[in-house]
Amino acid sequence: MNMRQIDVFRAIMTAGSTIVAARRLGISQPAVSKHLKEIEESIRLTLFERSAGRLLPTPEAKLLFDHVDRMEVGLKQINRFVDDLRESRKGRLSMIVMPLMMNRRVPDLLATFLKLHPEINVVLHSHDVPQLFHAVALGDADFAIDVSGREHEDLKAEPLIDLHIACVLPEGHRLASRDVITAEDLKDEDVILIRNLERYPLLLEDIMTPARVKFRRRIDVFQSVLGFQLAARGLGVGIIDLLTIHDLRYPGVVAVRFEPLTKLEVVVMTSKRWPTSKVAKAFIESAKEHFRALEPTLASVFRK
Repeated sequence: MNMRQIDVFRAIMTAGSTIVAARRLGISQPAVSKHLKEIEESIRLTLFERSAGRLLPTPEAKLLFDHVDRMEVGLKQINRFVDDLRESRKGRLSMIVMPLMMNRRVPDLLATFLKLHPEINVVLHSHDVPQLFHAVALGDADFAIDVSGREHEDLKAEPLIDLHIACVLPEGHRLASRDVITAEDLKDEDVILIRNLERYPLLLEDIMTPARVKFRRRIDVFQSVLGFQLAARGLGVGIIDLLTIHDLRYPGVVAVRFEPLTKLEVVVMTSKRWPTSKVAKAFIESAKEHFRALEPTLASVFRK
């Protein structure tokens, strides 16, 4: 049975006659009778008995109508699901996010986004697994948030926020009262560096090498939050991004500008091969708005 035949059959079953069914379908009564004859011939079943000008559905017709009725419910569910997709009420959001964004920002963004889109399923990966970037290129993940410099030829990168690097140290440290700390000031200091951002160490090496700075001790960590906490406890001068400092700062910990100015360019990467879903586009736009509003406030971590 095709969809037109199903419509005719449903109309006859609910109307009880070909005349009323024809009126509901907007066609002539002979056309309905012709369709009914074709249906019965195509499925090789008698669906109605003719008695005194009336059509009486056979038991087979009643069983078939139960299936058609369920199919109609299924079609309505499909149409509702399509509406939900169009309005971004349903779907899946899969993202790969650099660790420093996991501290607070992405959880905050997700909390707000899921209030507006409560039926969206979320898959959240850390970018510590390199092959996950291929998942974005292939469309298996919607996007990645990372530091620029790890771009792939099949990925499109859009700026999200620029994060300057600053020094974190406890009050009472000999450098805590400075307005600016330079590479030369870190000579013979214990220094804490974040190692999981590929360009981060390279940027610092470019700065330290010309100055021929030698640290007394170097502590490498793999999460910015850990670097901040170690610096706060006096284990070294932490070279930390402003976002982490902004989100974790508390009394007794000082942030000092670092020169020369060094920044991490955070980008959102999507596939060039595959279209981005409506849900992912909506989340990315909300993230851009969030970071546009946040970026001017990051300088508040420094003493006036």
